[in-house]
Parts: sequence; C-alpha cells; structure tokens
Amino acid sequence: MLKSKKFYSILFLVIFISGYFSVTYAIWNENLSTDEIVDTTSGSWNESEKYIIFLPVYEGETISSYAVGGYEGIIDTVEIPRVYENKPVTAIKGSFANNNLIKEIIIPDTVIIIEAYAFLNFTRLNKVTVRGEEKTLTIGEYCFVNCSALSVFEINSNRILSITESSFFNTDGITKPAV
Repeated sequence: MLKSKKFYSILFLVIFISGYFSVTYAIWNENLSTDEIVDTTSGSWNESEKYIIFLPVYEGETISSYAVGGYEGIIDTVEIPRVYENKPVTAIKGSFANNNLIKEIIIPDTVIIIEAYAFLNFTRLNKVTVRGEEKTLTIGEYCFVNCSALSVFEINSNRILSITESSFFNTDGITKPAV
C-alpha cells in the first residue's frame, strides 16, 4: 500500500510539473507580440533589422565584417545597420534580390560594395538612400535591374561611386548617378 501511494504521489508530481510548464508556456506565448519584441544588436530602434540575414565575411579564420545576404520581413522600409555583432556591415550580396515588398532601402556609410544583381527585380523599390560621404561605394553590374519604381537615389556628392553602365539597367524613373 505504501508503494502505491508513493507511485501515485510521484505520478501526480510529474503530471503537475509538466502541466505547470505547459500552462506557463501557453501564457508566455499568448503574451508575445512582435510589435513589443525588438532584437537589435546595434542598440537603436530599427524594426527591419531583425529580418535581415547577415553573412560573416572572413579574414583568415576571423570574422572581420558582415554582409547582408537576404531579407525575410514584410516591412517595406529596410534600414541596414552599420554594425552587427560588433562588426561593421560592409557589403550587400546578390542573394538579396527578387523582393517585391520593399519600397525603401537605407544603406549605411560602412557599406563599400553592393554586389551584382543585389536589388534585381525589386519592383516596388522607389527610394535608395546611401549615407556617408568619404568611402568609395562600388555598385555591381545589373545591381538595380528591373527596379521600375525607383525614382530617388540619394547619395552625398562627395561619396565616390564606382558603377558600370549596366548597374541601373531598366530603371527609367531616375537620373542615374554619373559613371
């Protein structure tokens, strides 16, 4: 009889504890709101940052910087941060292409290269702002191809551009930066 009481006591305890964690998780999960949770590494409010895919850039075996490799959000204004995990964000890769939700991109002064095809087929992209004024920015071939809504490309006149004739192919709504 003593063994059966002990067995039922342990069984009750196991059920109680597992039930407690299930209820706690359900309450915690119910209270989650993506509007209230911000996971940024730069310390400032940037709602789009949590949806950016960052790829490490190696110098030997050490991560020297990060590149933007994609975007998985639905926010239509994307501000690329200057820093990710205490390293500068220095490039935008071509795998960032084919997004039909983004309307505006803000690129920090730390980015020095936008690779070929990076914004290919961004059909709703209408504004690009490039911050900074000292570093050379290289814009790859066919970078803004088929960005038919692109009408504003803001860049400081002191920032040196390295672009090709094809960088803005089929983007008739803007005056292309000088090549």
